[in-house]
Amino acid sequence: MRIFAKINPLLIALVIGFLGTFPAAAQQADLRLRGTIEKINGKSLVLSGNAATLSLDSGTAVFVTQPSSLSAIKPGDFVASAAIKEADGKLHSKDLRIFPEALRGLGEGQRPMETPDKIMTNASVSEVVAAPEGQVVKVKYQNGTAELIVGPEVPLALGLVDELQKLKLRVFGPTQAAAQLESSKAFAKAFMQRHGIPTAEHALCVTLDEVREELNRFTMPVVVKASGLAAGKGVVICESRLEAERTAA
Repeated sequence: MRIFAKINPLLIALVIGFLGTFPAAAQQADLRLRGTIEKINGKSLVLSGNAATLSLDSGTAVFVTQPSSLSAIKPGDFVASAAIKEADGKLHSKDLRIFPEALRGLGEGQRPMETPDKIMTNASVSEVVAAPEGQVVKVKYQNGTAELIVGPEVPLALGLVDELQKLKLRVFGPTQAAAQLESSKAFAKAFMQRHGIPTAEHALCVTLDEVREELNRFTMPVVVKASGLAAGKGVVICESRLEAERTAA
């Protein structure tokens, strides 16, 4: 069993990939879960995004990855990409991470995540080229290749301006901290409230139980939003309480 997680000051951790190995007799396929780590109780881990509890044992390995800048990605790197397939059929990466060399090849391949249009790709970088829509990271994995589009908002959210400023280069654009107004709806809402900027009433929820509790304050329909970058697909207008709970899960 292997769990990949990224540290998030607000949400504690987000599982970006999970590969569970089962005994051959069980004849079960590997499971891949993605969500927020709500808590760890002894030898079990509660994953709120999927309302799942995972048992941990001596064979469990936990790996933590950290965001990197686009400029750090080079041919030969083994990366993980969480992307959304847009109407143009291209994969627009919303989270791109470099694996340490010791984890090269882990989970290699391409697979859907929560929905068919959300794609996880673990692969080796063959080329990084510029394109009108941003940077294109070309990758290859066993029996396949893919092109990952990294739009202009992703490098800003990863701190491109900060890195250029460190090099004493003149640059016009938001710093990583300022880019949170676009990359984090939770940050944007808190900013607007703090500065008295009119905005709709909202509730920030981390667990599904919190969603159920906060829904009591609202009348239908409600809008459920993913806090991070979602290529315009992170907003769902829910006509019923059940739909809101399913969307948040």
